[in-house]
Amino acid sequence: MSYLLDPAALLWLGLLLLGLTRLFKRPRGVGLVLLAGCAGWWVIEVTALPARLLAGLERPYLGSAADDGEVYDAIVVLGGGTGYSTNEFAGLDFGMAADRVLTAVELARQGRGKRLVLGGSARIEPERAPEPELLRRWVERWELTDKPIGTLGYCRNTRDEALRTAELAREHGWQRIMLVTSASHLKRSEATFRAVDLEVRAVGCDFTGTAALQYPPKLVPQSGSLMLMQIWMHEVVGMQYYRLRGWIRG
Repeated sequence: MSYLLDPAALLWLGLLLLGLTRLFKRPRGVGLVLLAGCAGWWVIEVTALPARLLAGLERPYLGSAADDGEVYDAIVVLGGGTGYSTNEFAGLDFGMAADRVLTAVELARQGRGKRLVLGGSARIEPERAPEPELLRRWVERWELTDKPIGTLGYCRNTRDEALRTAELAREHGWQRIMLVTSASHLKRSEATFRAVDLEVRAVGCDFTGTAALQYPPKLVPQSGSLMLMQIWMHEVVGMQYYRLRGWIRG
């Protein structure tokens, strides 16, 4: 029953109690509105709507890491799996999307690519090395792969990462590139890379929505569902924004 202590559950229970209380006071409209909101939120939770929406973005990339017998010129993993940290010993915080790094490293260990390229950082801190450089040093210290490791340097967003990868591809003559990122992020990422004339093999990981569907829904709203909805909205809005900016074709 610990899920009842979730902040979203406590907020929902509080609104439900307030709605029931106001229902017996005039005007009753406030109580009805609160109860209707609670009912809608409850339906969203018990139907696992946020997880289903996010899983819909992830579904096309299930099994995308399967070995196709190719050895790619580069395995490019997008940033977002780690972040700067002044408190962590290694200077890096491995976040919720750390599967990106783990998947890319494992692909390199299996010999699926000739080199590993680590994605960029959105933060510029002149007094510190770029985030992907810190990650590169960590991977090398742990001797996780014997493949050469490069970085994309400072990149504000996926568009910058695509442009930087295109520069490296022209410089080194890369023809076959494996693109690794969270499955929910792959549709926008793949389209962004193709818009700069890069043909990529998309490999998904971090199947957050798909994993959430493997658990039975809770009887009261949970903050985890709000997080899943936020990730889904970020990608849906991000796709439209990239189209408006001309960073995605079609």
